[in-house]
Amino acid sequence: MLYEHSYGAENVTIAAVPVYHLEPNTRVFVRDDKTNVHGEYMVNKVTVPFAYNGTMSLSANKIVSNIM
Repeated sequence: MLYEHSYGAENVTIAAVPVYHLEPNTRVFVRDDKTNVHGEYMVNKVTVPFAYNGTMSLSANKIVSNIM
């Protein structure tokens, strides 16, 4: 039962067009069928560029919704 409802520490790093309302401790939903990544993640680091055509970098850790 523990194996079915738990997993190791899972984190993602995303490079995207800047989304200025995202900040650390914001909950986001990520879904990428190509890499089989899906679920809710908590943002822990955001890097926003100063260039007008730059991309932001976002790091997030997976949220454990329920153990049982």
